[in-house]
Order: sequence, then structure tokens, then C-alpha cells
Amino acid sequence: MLRMIVADDDRLTVETLCEAIDWASYGISVIATAMDGEQTLKLCREHTPDILFTDIKMPGLTGLEVATTLREEGSAAKIILISGVQDFQYARTALEVRVEGYILKPIQLEEILKVIRKLVSGIE
Repeated sequence: MLRMIVADDDRLTVETLCEAIDWASYGISVIATAMDGEQTLKLCREHTPDILFTDIKMPGLTGLEVATTLREEGSAAKIILISGVQDFQYARTALEVRVEGYILKPIQLEEILKVIRKLVSGIE
């Protein structure tokens, strides 16, 4: 079972992401959730998830800063970013840190499933 951390500063988004998808049917287990960047980074260091599903803009460290730090530390976690802002600089930085997905808010379930299917098949 692949292990995933979900991070967003909006509690409703975290709950929706955790509950709206039958993660087990994709071989994924949500092992932790976080509400800010520092907590996200701490959890990633403690649990070494296979997948990090994170918002870009969070208090403290941004999702991009977390992703950059994880890459610098050699993490092999697959990273999916969520953004409420269409910003070319965010997209460019996301490419530089080799994220597997970049999803714009409002989140569309089918878009998430498309990214997850691609990610899981790439891992298998």
C-alpha cells in the first residue's frame, strides 16, 4: 500500500480530499494530514510518504518550499500540488522540483483521479 500525506491550510479541502476518494482502491493509504508547511515537512521527514498531496500556499512554508526541501534532502516522494492561483512562476518552480501533478482549485474530482491513476501506474 502506498502511503500519502495530505496538506492544505483549509480543513474542508483536507477532509474532502481524504473522504471523497476511495484511496484504498488505488492502493493508497492516507497516513497523515497537515494544515501548514512546517507540519507538512515534519510529517514527511517522520513518515517518508510515497505521495505528498499539498497546497502551494500555506502558512509558514509554502507547498513549493516543502517540495524543494524534500528534493534537496533526496526524498523520492511523488508530489502533487494544488493551487488556487494561476501563476506561471508557481508552475515553473513546480516543474523544477519535478512534481507529478499540478491541480488548480476549485478541485475537480476527475482531474485528481487522472493524476492519481497516472502516478500509481508509474510507480507500479
